[in-house]
Amino acid sequence: MTHMDIAIPDDSFEVAKNMKATDRFEISVVGSDPLYSLLLPFRARRKNTHTFTIFNDDNKPIAMWGVLPTKKDNQRGCVWFLSDESALSEIRFLRNQKRAFLWVASHYKFIWNFCTEEQKKTIRWLKYLGFVFNGTSTLVNNVKMLYFYYEPTKVQIEPIDDLCGPRWATRMNQKVDNSKN
Repeated sequence: MTHMDIAIPDDSFEVAKNMKATDRFEISVVGSDPLYSLLLPFRARRKNTHTFTIFNDDNKPIAMWGVLPTKKDNQRGCVWFLSDESALSEIRFLRNQKRAFLWVASHYKFIWNFCTEEQKKTIRWLKYLGFVFNGTSTLVNNVKMLYFYYEPTKVQIEPIDDLCGPRWATRMNQKVDNSKN
């Protein structure tokens, strides 16, 4: 059964080597590569960063996603999702993903990113989550990209403890000293 858990850097290596071609192309447009892109949230070490890994039935990482703050106030974030070909095909995963996304989005005032026009499944998934596309292409390094954004509303968001695995449970049980941040 596909499941999600808090990501650790080790997951990045498995997802990077099996990443679908359209994701590889998309991140190359901005001058990055699969492994660097997946490890960035761990290297940036910004407060309010959320990164998750999706596992298949064999407990193998097949996708990673999250939001990385883009401003010092941690209220604007860049959402991302990098995967192999199978990750966007499971209905149960998509339903749980929306609930997890809404929980992550509740930590921000504005979330955004770009995707190529060829990412048809990704665009459908983003619209399902509630993202808005501005309707016109933008050139990013001479490649047509679609800009999308999400402005979360202030509503009560339910916790996602039942969606995540043992890594999440361990993290939530740790006492965090926020005085150092």
